[in-house]
Amino acid sequence: MKVSLIHPNTRNKYPQHPIGLGQIASVLDQKGNHNVQIVDAEALNMNLCDVVKEIEEFNPDFIGITARTPAIKVAIETASALKKIRSTPIILGGAHGTALPHETMKTMNCFDILVRNEGEYAMLEIVNGKSLNKIKNIIFRDGKNLVETEKRPFIENLDELPWPAYDLMPMDSYKIYPPNMPLPYVSIVSSRGCPGQCTYCFKALFGSKYRFNSATYLADEIEYCIEHFNIKSVIFFDDVFTINKKRAMELCNELNSRNIKIKFRCETRVNAVDKELLEALKKNGCKQISFGVESGCQKVLNEWNKGITLKQIEQAFATVDEVGIQTLQAYMMIGAPKTETNETIEESLSFIMKLNPDLVQWSIACPFPSTKLGNWYEENYERLDFSSMMYTNIASIDGWKPEYRCQNLTTEELWIWMKKVYRAYYFRPKYFARRFRKLISRDWKNELRMNYAGLTDILGST
Repeated sequence: MKVSLIHPNTRNKYPQHPIGLGQIASVLDQKGNHNVQIVDAEALNMNLCDVVKEIEEFNPDFIGITARTPAIKVAIETASALKKIRSTPIILGGAHGTALPHETMKTMNCFDILVRNEGEYAMLEIVNGKSLNKIKNIIFRDGKNLVETEKRPFIENLDELPWPAYDLMPMDSYKIYPPNMPLPYVSIVSSRGCPGQCTYCFKALFGSKYRFNSATYLADEIEYCIEHFNIKSVIFFDDVFTINKKRAMELCNELNSRNIKIKFRCETRVNAVDKELLEALKKNGCKQISFGVESGCQKVLNEWNKGITLKQIEQAFATVDEVGIQTLQAYMMIGAPKTETNETIEESLSFIMKLNPDLVQWSIACPFPSTKLGNWYEENYERLDFSSMMYTNIASIDGWKPEYRCQNLTTEELWIWMKKVYRAYYFRPKYFARRFRKLISRDWKNELRMNYAGLTDILGST
């Protein structure tokens, strides 16, 4: 069978590899011997006509589209355009359909089948021709009725999945943000599931149980990408890369024993690092690490159910600085439903200024479906209208502007604060001095690119 997998174009200036589609493509190819194409409309900046033309030329038997909530509108437009000219079954996967499966299928007739959670084996069974009512984790149309099948257990051994089909992706079209790592690069998601219980986080896609690829699997994958695509950097997009210290140390040992020279970046929690681990990461290529801080006020952290303390945050940043890894980003978020006030935002700003990381990414909380925050918002304000994704196209730091308010601050007040915290953090002597020291370092070219990109984004947001 021929299968087209589409990554919709949300006009992201820094497109990333569609790892989920890549993993499905590999399973269809290697476990089903199917002919697969990936149409990465975002990476290639394709318009709708371009996508339709590409699909028509390939003439697939099945079409798959992935969509997070911010991309669902584009996914609908794409599926609707294809439905007008083809009778090919169109399958929706990804976070939005997993969060709102029934609502999605009831209101969006352009999709024939919806795959929830992990999609590799459900897609394989669909394309292999298995009876739909015997395929777990899907919703499909039977005339005017919707049929929901039983749940499928999460994949326990991620090593049983082949690497994503990087050979089907436009590898030279992907960009790193911030742009201070050498290209070309590859995105790797080496684990699924997060045991954290943060109230704003969507957990349904991969669950709470932490599952991971082995160090050997990852080292093999990195070697393959170096050999075939000449990659210079790896960006690990795991939610919590270091939560399993043993696995992280084993990966460091694998990289060292094979003499794999690669620069990489990862994200993790402040309570999932220590000096021994950070030293091993640095020795084996880790140049940058990002942390989810969210707030500099303990009562706000408690409301978010972060499970961390201000002292742990300070310790993690101090240890990273001592070891010599760049604290690339601190993720900060304003808008806790009940505890966020003008005073707590001031506390957060003062706290993060004291830590002084290289970059701070501020955002306003967004009540995504099937999250505790989303449920709170719906109970206290209005039914979330996901046909407009709670976003408008007003330019912000990442191109979207959530329409959100909390108990003590209006939407307008939150956006005034967004402008204030960005200006206050970045336009100050201590930060300029830090950036200047980086610019005169050996890696000044990458630092210059990062500073330029960051400045243009900051000016756009303020």
